Amino acid sequence: MAMAAHVRWCMSASTDELRVRQKAVTPSRVRFDVTVPKKQVKRAFEDVVTEYQKEVKVPGYRKGSKVPLQVLAQKVGQENLRSAAVELIMRQTMWEACAAVRDRALEDSERLETSVGELLREFSPEKDFEYAVSVEIVPEIGWKKPYKGLQVEVQAAGNDAVAQAEVERMVQEKKKDLGTLRVVVDRGLEKGDVAVISFDAKKITEDGEEGDDIVGAKRDSINFDTADGDNFLPGLVEGVLGAQRGEERKIDLFFPEDWKPEALRGIKGRFTVKVQELFVRDLPQDESVLANALVDGAVTLQEAMEKLLEKEKKAIEEATEARVQEAILAELAEAIEMAAPEYLIEEQGKQQYAARLLELQALGQVTYEQIQNMSTEEKLRDYIDSERGQLERIVKSTMAVEEIFKLEGLDLTSEEIQAEVERAEDEFKQMGEQFDRERLIEQAQELLKGGKVLGWLKDNSTVTLTPPAASA
Repeated sequence: MAMAAHVRWCMSASTDELRVRQKAVTPSRVRFDVTVPKKQVKRAFEDVVTEYQKEVKVPGYRKGSKVPLQVLAQKVGQENLRSAAVELIMRQTMWEACAAVRDRALEDSERLETSVGELLREFSPEKDFEYAVSVEIVPEIGWKKPYKGLQVEVQAAGNDAVAQAEVERMVQEKKKDLGTLRVVVDRGLEKGDVAVISFDAKKITEDGEEGDDIVGAKRDSINFDTADGDNFLPGLVEGVLGAQRGEERKIDLFFPEDWKPEALRGIKGRFTVKVQELFVRDLPQDESVLANALVDGAVTLQEAMEKLLEKEKKAIEEATEARVQEAILAELAEAIEMAAPEYLIEEQGKQQYAARLLELQALGQVTYEQIQNMSTEEKLRDYIDSERGQLERIVKSTMAVEEIFKLEGLDLTSEEIQAEVERAEDEFKQMGEQFDRERLIEQAQELLKGGKVLGWLKDNSTVTLTPPAASA
């Protein structure tokens, strides 16, 4: 969608013939070349001088008296007088200069296009004052296809079988946590045992004989839990079942796709595995101990599993709903026809990058020094450039939501807004953090608008759920 670049002169009624030349730089950014007449420039400079005369104490003059300009300039500095005058002129005129797009301007997107150094250098109370400023605006919005009747296909996050399997996995993991290991001396390894093993591997020649050692395959004295051993090295559990303490076995296995080093992934080798120690896990006999460990207050294992199953089903339902919303938003970004404002792309990128750094720091994956090195304009710009596609989609879907909210006449009640604000306030108070209530109200409205529009879109779209991966 191209917006024709245009130039026009605007006259302002509230200032002394402020001259403004407006030009569309991009479909979403407009530049204003502003000329402030000499009369207004001189008046602003005089106002600054008067203010300094009131506030600055000059030896030999009473405070507030008319100090000669030359004397005042020597006291406060000519540069400070010029800087204060430039700031005052900008404050007085910038809002009026952008009047043509004021109702479409994005908050805080103003950008001074003339350098401060040039403004100070060129300033004189005896001539017109010129500067350039640009602002990002909400671009014209169109639709490549109707937003009503979208069709999305989403893979369910799970089902009852997946939820049941997850609960059983949680029970087994908790049993491991509560169990104690006891040395086994009178039998071979069985499924469920824990062993200490060492192994290395050799290449297999074309005639099936052992070849050279495989570098990167050797492991010494590692704990091997047969309950989930195949996740580590597929086929290893089957190959060592029945092995006695101290026994060695040779097994042909493929290195899994998550093996390190990566160069060995998918390669077949002949493993020599030695079982050094063998343990059986003794589980707690008192069922209530396991039940309470799984769910606080639960007395029986059945009670704990029922509560866990209910929780897991709800989590799957919420995860599936999130996938549906993401799919709808993705379709929405494809349906809307507009140029995503660069300012919003950058703001979204800043938020994502900051959140990423905080997450890395919270997980302990980077040091403070590394965070400092990553917190540069260059690194941020690299991130925005690399993620530009998904950042544009987020901006487009967000603006599409705003547009649909207006087009469909959706609204928010004061009760809804108040409830959301109070919820957010409670969160901040619990964390002991300060907050800006006005900003919370804005955020509450944005959140609620999004929810209303997504609900409307879902009701007016065709959503097809496919089976989860686990049951495919």
